[in-house]
Amino acid sequence: MSRLKKYFVYLEKNNHIFVSPLIDYEFPKYTKNHYPTLNEQEIKSIFEKISADHPLCLKGRAIIELAYSSALRPRELYNLKLTDIDFKKGLLFIEQSKNRKDRIVPVGNVALNWVEKYIREVRPKYLKNKTHGYLFISHKTGEPLTRWGIRYAVRESLRINGLKPVKPYSLRSTAATALLLNGMNIAYISTLLGQSDILTTQTYLRVKVRKLQQELTFKHPRVIMEKQYHSKKEVEENEV
Repeated sequence: MSRLKKYFVYLEKNNHIFVSPLIDYEFPKYTKNHYPTLNEQEIKSIFEKISADHPLCLKGRAIIELAYSSALRPRELYNLKLTDIDFKKGLLFIEQSKNRKDRIVPVGNVALNWVEKYIREVRPKYLKNKTHGYLFISHKTGEPLTRWGIRYAVRESLRINGLKPVKPYSLRSTAATALLLNGMNIAYISTLLGQSDILTTQTYLRVKVRKLQQELTFKHPRVIMEKQYHSKKEVEENEV
């Protein structure tokens, strides 16, 4: 509606219409919290319960892991290409994001493992003789996923495993909130999210990708969760 209002203003200024029909229209105000964050138990439950037995679940799992690991926007997920992933260095190249700036962000090993599994086991079946290099593709057409395709993959993979639906953007906000609560510097979080400022008022602080990667290695909840899992497994094996 805001774009439509601007369009009518343009027509009015250029004498194509006498007056904008929306001149007195009051647009409804929405709260900013459209994408609530998940608590620690909710996100942990997703990683514990979601299986990869079904191809759609494996694709959904790869999307969820990637979105949570690097706090990606939905558009950044469906625009990802195979060449944007550096598996050896653990980095993602995000092209022309919301602020029209490219950026490089770290991605965790757990997420990369799931993405590799998806690329190896599912993507070739979905590609259907297409030749594009997009990472996440439709199981019906082989074409790159849209925003709604990303949402569908996440929702269905959760539904199949008896979990409540979660919007992809909530994974981004959940990751950012968890990092903040775990003590990560807000400048690093801002860089990870691809935001041009901190809390809308502070000057944008640039940080090196390597430093950001080191911070994520120690403070990302998915890394901590994985360490706890392996520690518990070692204890159980020693008790046998």
